[in-house]
Amino acid sequence: MTDTQQAAIQRALDAEKQVHRLEREVQSLRTRKTPGRSKDIDSYGNDRNEFQLSEQVKDLTYQLSAKTMELQRLKETSNARLLAEYEDKLKKMRDIFAQATRNLDGYRATIATKETELAQTNELYKETKQSEERLKAQAEERERDYEKLKTEGSSRKAVDISQIKRLEVKVRQLTTQLSQVQADYENYKKRAHQLLQQNSDAKDQGKYTELEHQLNQMKLERAIVFVDLCVGVSEQAMERTENERQARLVEQDLRQALERIRYLEDLEIKQISLQRSLEEKNRNIKEIEKQISQEREVHEQSARTHGLTWCKTALQSIRTAHEENLQLRYDSLPQNKFREHTPKQEPSRVQEQDKENDTERDDERAGWEATIERLEEDNKRLREALENKEKEMEVKQVVSEVAPEAIESNEIDLYASMSHLLSPFVGRQEEPVDMTKQVRRLGDMLQESEEKVNALRAQEKASLMQAGCELVLESKEVFCNRRLDSFDKRQNMNAEYLKNVLLKFLQSENKVFMVPVLAKLLYLNQDETDELQKAVIT
Repeated sequence: MTDTQQAAIQRALDAEKQVHRLEREVQSLRTRKTPGRSKDIDSYGNDRNEFQLSEQVKDLTYQLSAKTMELQRLKETSNARLLAEYEDKLKKMRDIFAQATRNLDGYRATIATKETELAQTNELYKETKQSEERLKAQAEERERDYEKLKTEGSSRKAVDISQIKRLEVKVRQLTTQLSQVQADYENYKKRAHQLLQQNSDAKDQGKYTELEHQLNQMKLERAIVFVDLCVGVSEQAMERTENERQARLVEQDLRQALERIRYLEDLEIKQISLQRSLEEKNRNIKEIEKQISQEREVHEQSARTHGLTWCKTALQSIRTAHEENLQLRYDSLPQNKFREHTPKQEPSRVQEQDKENDTERDDERAGWEATIERLEEDNKRLREALENKEKEMEVKQVVSEVAPEAIESNEIDLYASMSHLLSPFVGRQEEPVDMTKQVRRLGDMLQESEEKVNALRAQEKASLMQAGCELVLESKEVFCNRRLDSFDKRQNMNAEYLKNVLLKFLQSENKVFMVPVLAKLLYLNQDETDELQKAVIT
C-alpha cells in the first residue's frame, strides 16, 4: 500500500471521527433540558446549534464520500499497475521456462549420444583388459619355457663338454697309437725290405700283403674316428647356436611383455587418478545440490505455513467484525436521521452490495489461486527436471579409458571429453566449474520462481487486506490490529528466511560460488557483490 493511499485512509478515518463526534454532540443537545424561564431561548439556541451541526455532518459526509471515491480510484490505479507488472513478470518467467525446456531437450539428446560413446569406450576397456590378461599369461608361459630351455641347455652343455673331453682323449690315444703303428710300420718295412732282399719268396710276399692290409685297416679306423669326432663337435655347435638364438627370442618376448605390463599399469594408475578426481567433483556437486534442496525445503515450509488458510481465516474474521460494526452503527444513529438519509430498502441494498463484493472477492481469489496453482505446476516441472538432471549426473561415473594408441599420441582428460554433457552448446568444452554453475543456475531459476509464487501470495494477501480495509473503515481498531498482525508475520518470515540463507552461506565450503546466489537473494548491486566476492577470496 502506497503512502498516498495510507494518507487518504487516514483522512477518511479523521472525517469519520468528526462525524461521530458531531452526532454525539447533537444527541447530547437533544437530551439536554433547561429551566422553564429560559426554555424558549435555549430551544432557539439548540435548534440553531443543531442546524449548524447537521450542516457540518452533511459536509463531512460529502467529504467522506469524495475521499472514499478518491481512495477507490487510487486502489484501482494501483491494482492495474500491479496487474501489468505481474503479467510482464509472468511473460518473462514463461520465456525463461521455455528456454530451460529447450536446454533440457538439448541436454537429453547430448546425454544419449554420450551414453553410446560411453558404452563403446567401456567395451574397448574390457577388450584391453582381456588382452592385458592374455599377454600376462603368455609372458608367464614364455618365462617358464625360457627357464626350462635354459635348464636343458645347461645340462646338455655339460654333457657335450664331457663328451668332447672324452673324444679328445680318444683322439689323443688314437694319434699315439697311429704314430706308434707308423713307427712300427717303418721299422717293419725296413726289416721287410731287408728280408725281401734276402728272401724274396712267396711267403714273405704274403706277409707283406697282410701287413699292408692291416695298415690300411688301421688308417680306415682312424679316419672313421676322426669323422665321428668332427660330426659330434659340429652338431654340438649347431645345437648351442640354436639354443642361444631361442634364448635371445625368449628374452626379447619377455622384455616386450614386461614393457606392455608396465604400460598397462601406468594406464590403470591414470584411470584411478581420473576416477578419484571425478568422484571429488561429483561430491562437490552433490553438496551444492543438497544445499539447494535444503533451502528449497525451508522456503516451501515457510510458504505452506503462511498460506491461503490464514488469509481465509483473516477474511472471515474481518467480515464478522464488519457486520457487527454495521449493526452497531445502524443502532447508534437517530431514527429520524436514518430515515432522512437512508432509503427504506437500505438493508436489502447493503446486503446485495455485500453479496456482490463477496462474489467479486471470491472471483478474484479464485483467479489468484488458479495463477498460483499454475505457477506451482511450472515449479514442479522445473523441480522434476532438476531432479532428473541430478540423477543423470550421478549415473555418469566414468570407468572407461581411451585406446592405447590415442593415449600415446595425446593424453586427453576424460572429464574434458564429457564436460559438455550439461551444456546447451555441444561444440564447447566446459570445465567442472561450468557444470556447477549450470546446476546452480537451475537452482536459482527454481528459487526465483518460488519467490515469484510467494510474491503472488503476498500480493493476494495484500488484496484481501485491502478488501477488508474497505469493509472495516468504521472500525479502526480491528483494522490496525489485523494489519499489524499480518506485518509481524511477514517480518518474522523474512527474518527467518534471511537467517537460514546467511547460515547456509557461512556453513558452505565453496563460499566463492555462493556469492552470486546470496547477491540475488539480498538484491545486492554490482559494487556490493564485487566487494563481497573480494572479501570471501581474501
